[in-house]
Amino acid sequence: MDVNTFELRPDPSGGFDAFIDGRFLRSMVYAGANQSECPLTLMRRELDFDAALGQIRRLKAEDPGDFGADRVWLYFCSNCFDPGCGGLGVRVEVSADVVVWSDFSHDPEPDLDEEADEPAPLDELGPFTFERTGYEKALDDLGVYLRAVFAEVHSPAALSRPVALGIGACVSRRSLRLRDPKEGLQWTVGGLPLARILQKSLGRIVAKPERRKLSDLVHSPVQERGTPYGPAGGEVLEMLLGTRVFTDLPGRVPLLIGACLEIPCGAVTARVRRLEDIVVWDEFQAHDAGFAEPFHVFPHGVSFTFDLRQHDETVRQTLNSL
Repeated sequence: MDVNTFELRPDPSGGFDAFIDGRFLRSMVYAGANQSECPLTLMRRELDFDAALGQIRRLKAEDPGDFGADRVWLYFCSNCFDPGCGGLGVRVEVSADVVVWSDFSHDPEPDLDEEADEPAPLDELGPFTFERTGYEKALDDLGVYLRAVFAEVHSPAALSRPVALGIGACVSRRSLRLRDPKEGLQWTVGGLPLARILQKSLGRIVAKPERRKLSDLVHSPVQERGTPYGPAGGEVLEMLLGTRVFTDLPGRVPLLIGACLEIPCGAVTARVRRLEDIVVWDEFQAHDAGFAEPFHVFPHGVSFTFDLRQHDETVRQTLNSL
């Protein structure tokens, strides 16, 4: 039986990818494509550790696959990492001595309400057979390394360092495929979509009905010029600048809303504190219409510190563009 070599190495995207027989798997799958736009693994420093650890555990068959007991997604949309955009899946079979990757295909998310595309098999790729001990050691070693990285990044000292606030077009490939224009402008924190950061903080313990409601609250209340939502978005920007108060929940600001793009229908809000030279967003909560008690409170560690000048410049520039 032929055995393939398996390593995990930093790839040109800054994440980690399977390095099989001296080649990055991603370069095999997307040969000839613009690699900067191709899907990525979750084993990355800029995502949260739970995302990376979850993929490592699924590749070791310690957790069930993303959409099937033995089927694991390797690559996700590089723009938003949202499963709704589809992914590159593989069948992972673990036996006493070897691990086999087979049946590679581009997979749609099976739970889409809309009619989903059929999987697109990559018949020319694989199967690959790896010696189990070396395969699991490579995954375990990466897990140890990423745990140390995230411990440093999320230390109290690191959390107090400002990150950059941004807002801009951030439409998922799923929306482009469905010609859905609703995602519009999106907040980014340190270059990553705020909605994606909050979604990844949910972990696996959130009940399905609650998760479904939260999955809708991923749209920015600030939409581009020319839409009917400009006034509401402008008011949110003024709340962030401290010149207006959110009357439903004073001291808080609605940052993410549902697909209806109407703030009164429900929102994810944050406490926004403007201090001497920083702005802090923390205590994130999700609310139904009416803004009574929150139906979900995000983990306490979800907190962002911005340089006051950079934060306000970004907000003012966006406000002036509406």
